Amino acid sequence: MIIKNNTIGNFHLNKERTEMLITAMSKIKAYNWLYQQKAYDIHPKHHDVVKEVQDKELSKIEISCSEHAIISLCTNFEVFYKDLLQELLHKYPLFFKKKKTKYQDRIINIISSKQRYNYEKISKELNLNNRFDFIEFLKAYNVNFLRKEEIKIIEHIYIMRNSYVHNAGRLDLKTKDRLKRFPSPTNESYLTTETKRLRTKFNRLITKIYIRIHEDMDKNAE
Repeated sequence: MIIKNNTIGNFHLNKERTEMLITAMSKIKAYNWLYQQKAYDIHPKHHDVVKEVQDKELSKIEISCSEHAIISLCTNFEVFYKDLLQELLHKYPLFFKKKKTKYQDRIINIISSKQRYNYEKISKELNLNNRFDFIEFLKAYNVNFLRKEEIKIIEHIYIMRNSYVHNAGRLDLKTKDRLKRFPSPTNESYLTTETKRLRTKFNRLITKIYIRIHEDMDKNAE
């Protein structure tokens, strides 16, 4: 038995982590400006020194928040596709049971079982260990998950995330090569602006995917 799940509701809750990082950048920038104004009022002669020091700190904070926001986008995507699979199996069990794929026997066992299956148990039972496994599974059932342009956005986010997590943000030759194949969809050179725009594109993309899949599934499951 598949446990009922609210994929899009969970997504909106999870994306708040990303939003808080972006909000933090804006608030800290405002506090930084107020601090500089206060410093000018008290010690006008030292204003330039204070501004230089504070602006350097602000830049470091913005970079850190931006990097963690992009990492957060990957986490949100991973939770999304796991939640989505659980929701689809719960909502359209006959569709998945009838389709002949290499997963069919395991799918029948999961859906027919008296055990309660969440995304974690489903992933283990179907041996889905990463996003590529999930994409392959959905493709086997002709579920219209990611289109070409959407893949480019997701892959760019993952390239940047891996660079921050595994290489401290340094762009090695492998990363540069991958970025040529999956360039930024925002065309922004300034990291904080790119992060905000990536966030917006990502949020729209997830909502679009969710609606599209359910519309297709409603037609195909009839």
